[in-house]
Amino acid sequence: MKKIILASILTFFSISFLISNADAQFGSLIQKAKQKASDKAAQMMDKKTTTNPTANGTSSGKKISISSSFDFAACDSTVFTDNFSASPIGKMPAEWKTNGSGEVVKSADLTGKWLQLQSFASYKLTKLMNYPTKFTIEFDIVAVADKIDDLSPLGFGFAKDNSVRSYMQDAYNDGAINHISITYYNSHGTIEASSDTKYYHANDDIDLQGFANQIMHVSIAVNGENEQVYLDKTKISDTKMFTANRLKYFYISAPLSYKNGAKILFGNFKLMTCK
Repeated sequence: MKKIILASILTFFSISFLISNADAQFGSLIQKAKQKASDKAAQMMDKKTTTNPTANGTSSGKKISISSSFDFAACDSTVFTDNFSASPIGKMPAEWKTNGSGEVVKSADLTGKWLQLQSFASYKLTKLMNYPTKFTIEFDIVAVADKIDDLSPLGFGFAKDNSVRSYMQDAYNDGAINHISITYYNSHGTIEASSDTKYYHANDDIDLQGFANQIMHVSIAVNGENEQVYLDKTKISDTKMFTANRLKYFYISAPLSYKNGAKILFGNFKLMTCK
């Protein structure tokens, strides 16, 4: 009987020791886990402070704001302007030529007259213009459409000659020097390219959805070999697009195709030189 009691007492103390030891180990593990989590949180805070500093070295959590300005300045001496006011409705204007067709139209929703561009057609001025070293061109385009991706890209730029023998769709096609493409079918973006300088850039930052049935004003400033292009007040190009002393002739090319009755209207063209 004494042996049984003694064995029970020894068993009790053994179990108590094991439980106590297990509790100690468990508590140690919890403490280590807490310390590890605390160290990790501190590292993350240090990283956030390093990558998102403010003037006083702490994170504000606020996105940095950026401001810019519309820096286009039209030249002051008029060379040629055309708002199609003297052109009969339904006729191709005498000051322009094309490899396809086109007609002057009016709209109750727009002021003045407009040249409606036929798909798969390019347009140039009939008269040979003397483009000086420094000049500006401005014009308006309207994408008439139920939705903007009913149009394939519209293009414009400068060519090596004034022929309209073929449709000009990019800077490496039939004598084009450079080409700006407004990629309506993507609902956003433009492409800027030059065969003279081997330049190519695709820009996906321009949202074109808002330009369905709205006037888009285009501004171009050429100074020697450099060309700046703006859609409304957004600059999409500012780089070398010509080689030195390059003869150049403006052109605009309609979309390759229209869907669901979409059209492009072109108007209010202005060519100016700077003194």
